[in-house]
Amino acid sequence: MCDAQHERVIALNLGEMGLKGTLPSKIGNLSFLVELDLHSNNLYGDLPKELIQLQKLQILNLSYNEFNGEIPTWIGSLFMLQHFHLRNNSFGGVIPKSISNLSKLETLNWNDNFVEGFIPFEIGKLQCLKILQIAVNKLSGRIPPTISNLSSLEKLSLPYNFLT
Repeated sequence: MCDAQHERVIALNLGEMGLKGTLPSKIGNLSFLVELDLHSNNLYGDLPKELIQLQKLQILNLSYNEFNGEIPTWIGSLFMLQHFHLRNNSFGGVIPKSISNLSKLETLNWNDNFVEGFIPFEIGKLQCLKILQIAVNKLSGRIPPTISNLSSLEKLSLPYNFLT
């Protein structure tokens, strides 16, 4: 989809297109992107750091691919992000504390990955969060009491972890 007034690409929806390979670093050149949907392909590898250039991004859906590596800390710099889907990949590492910078985030679905460690207390700062799904990972420890601060939360799914 293009912005007719400025002739800029604002949405890239290539879900279920049979794409294979890594996400090219040149994706960062699409700095006017509001939506990036690449779900259900055969994409793999780390997320390129050039994604940080997508400062207008509101929707990021990379679900049902083969991405791996850690969820990068710079993800917290995508301040406009509202919907963040990484379901069914092979992401590992911990939930970055910088997630608390995503103040407009409404949906976080990271089900079926290898995310480990604790759920950070900072998650309680996401006041717009309606859906929090981090099931089927390797999370451990206590569910932070700050989750009770999420007054907009409608759906919480954390099973199949090692939480107490």
